[in-house]
Amino acid sequence: MKLRKTFLLSILVLLLGLASNSSADLIAHWTFEDTLNDVTGNGHDGTAMNGASTAGGVLVLDGNQQYVEVAHDPALSLTNAFTIAAFVQLDATNDRRPIITKEQNPDASRGWNCWIQDGEPRMQLMDGVKWADTGDVGQSKLTVTSGIKLDAGTVYHLAFVYDSAGPEQIYVDGVLQVSEDIVTGTLHENEQPVRIGAYIWDLAGYHRYLAGSMDDLRIYDHVLSAEEIQAIPEPATVLLLGLGGLALLRRKK
Repeated sequence: MKLRKTFLLSILVLLLGLASNSSADLIAHWTFEDTLNDVTGNGHDGTAMNGASTAGGVLVLDGNQQYVEVAHDPALSLTNAFTIAAFVQLDATNDRRPIITKEQNPDASRGWNCWIQDGEPRMQLMDGVKWADTGDVGQSKLTVTSGIKLDAGTVYHLAFVYDSAGPEQIYVDGVLQVSEDIVTGTLHENEQPVRIGAYIWDLAGYHRYLAGSMDDLRIYDHVLSAEEIQAIPEPATVLLLGLGGLALLRRKK
C-alpha cells in the first residue's frame, strides 16, 4: 500500500510539474467563465461583438457575425514563436471556421491565423522575411494543413505551434498531426486586433465566423513541447487525492 501511494504521488508531482511549465509565459488566457477577460492579468480583455456570449463557462458563437475582439498589443504580434491552444466544439464544419486571427486587408497587415477549413485544422503565417525581400504575398503567405477531419458536435483540444527556428506544428487531442518547417524566420508584424471566432479580411467584404463553442483559449509566446500540450487540463478536470490515491478525470475524446 505504501509503495502504491508513493507511485501515485509521483504521478501527481509529474502532472503538476508539467502543468506548471505549460502555464509559464502565458501571454493571454481566456477561460470564458462568465467573462471575456484575460485571466493572466496582462490586460488582453475581450469585447463581445454582435451578441457573442458565454454560457456554462464556454464561449458560444452562432456563426452569424458573433465573435470576440481583443485590442492590438505588440505582445500579441508573436513574431518569433507561439503556441495557441483551445478546446473547440463545432456546430458546423463546412467552409472556413476561424479559431483566432490577427490579420486584415491589405496584405501588409497580414500576420497569423488559425482556423478549421471544411473540418480540417489549419494555420496560416505571413513570413516577414520573405515579405520584406520580395513583397510577394504568394511567396510569403504560408499554410500548414493538419490532414485530419474533425466532426461536428465533438470536443477537441487543438494546439497550433509556430517557431521561427522551425518547425510549425498542429496537434489534435495532444497528438501531433503535422510538423513542417516552412517559415524562414520571423512573422510579419501588424497592428490589427485579435479576433476570436472570426476572420474579417475586408471590413466591407470577406467575413467568416465560427459556429460552435470554445473554452480555455491560451496564447503562449514560446513553443510548448508535446508533453506540455498534453498536460493542459480540460476545464472542470477533477483531481482527487485521498486515501484511495489519485483519481484523474481524463480529457474527453
